[in-house]
Amino acid sequence: VEPPVEKPFSAYGGDEPYVFVCYAHEDANLVYPEIARLNQQGVLCGTTKVSLPARTGGRPSATLCWVRAWSYSMSPDARWNRTTVIARSTLLVQALYFAGQYELAIDRAEHTLDLEPKFDFVVFFRGMSRFCQGEMEAGITDMRLALESGRADFPAALAYCLAVAGRTDEAESLLDETLEAGDQVPPIAPAMILIGLGRASEAKGFLEQCHEGHDWHLLLMVNAPLMKTQVADDPELRAFFFDALDLPGWR
Repeated sequence: VEPPVEKPFSAYGGDEPYVFVCYAHEDANLVYPEIARLNQQGVLCGTTKVSLPARTGGRPSATLCWVRAWSYSMSPDARWNRTTVIARSTLLVQALYFAGQYELAIDRAEHTLDLEPKFDFVVFFRGMSRFCQGEMEAGITDMRLALESGRADFPAALAYCLAVAGRTDEAESLLDETLEAGDQVPPIAPAMILIGLGRASEAKGFLEQCHEGHDWHLLLMVNAPLMKTQVADDPELRAFFFDALDLPGWR
């Protein structure tokens, strides 16, 4: 076991825009060098640790991959070619969505799609931004376009949005397909759809599987604008996430 690494700087807590990094205790030795590099480049960072292990199968957490990509794109050594611009712009779309800046996220997505028209990831986040700001049909249309890429996590988000938009028959149909797929689909997928349909009690079993498998998507449920309000407003879900992620103030 590697000895713990001292936190390289105090987390930023002011009023300026900053990058918020949420990471697991076990990943501190990997995350700290990356956020230190960001800090040296003038990027303000806020941080928090959670009890959920973020690495499975020896792979780095999604947070770490995101921070490394951001760090590279901010580096003075990064070449300002088309690929770098797209990578940096894509990270910004995602960051703006999570910050609740939907208009800015959509605008940045449009600029990115001018360079890479079929970039499914950007179309997906444009769709979620549209949905969250009230353009439900436009958001759902974008999500359907993103589905063409075959990514496993897109159908669940689409089904969740369909359920919230009142299109329960379509959401139920996607739920049936998800359940029929069995182990080929991660348990976070049926959990999302069931929560969207207002069936939190049924979702809890799948959430327990996510927790046992250290699925980092649990963190997105309590931080992503798409779901966090519904999760926070449901007493049963609040209790689960309080116990699973040791979130202060959630009991």
